[in-house]
Amino acid sequence: MATIVQDIITQSKSIASTLLGASYKELRFVYTVERNDIRSAEKGYSVRPLSATPAESVTRVYTLDHGFEFILTDTIGRSDDDSQRTDALNTMYDKADEYFKQIINTKINLPSVVLLVSSPSISEPEFVLDNKLVILRMQYTVKYRSAL
Repeated sequence: MATIVQDIITQSKSIASTLLGASYKELRFVYTVERNDIRSAEKGYSVRPLSATPAESVTRVYTLDHGFEFILTDTIGRSDDDSQRTDALNTMYDKADEYFKQIINTKINLPSVVLLVSSPSISEPEFVLDNKLVILRMQYTVKYRSAL
């Protein structure tokens, strides 16, 4: 199972990197995103695994519904209103939508393993580091199968 999860993460990051372009970089800290400093978190992204639950399966294989989280970050400067926050969030929502469409349509570039990508949800945006860093998290489920 570890190889499958690693393959899903690797392919997910590859899709994100291609989609987001050179201006985005992978986050150094994925499990505690607020540990990234302002410079390294400007236009950052990553993918991390969440919990997995068993799904109905056929004989001689096991199937899991495994949660994953796509994380986007960006920095915002000081301003007299929320226009920078709004602009950053609108861009991040658009990027998350494009990412989800891509992983659904390609089955994360692993069609022989991934059966379905579904159930997108986006958490409320987080503002950390004195409101200079915005974090957007999108969770989704990947159903995959492995032979016994």
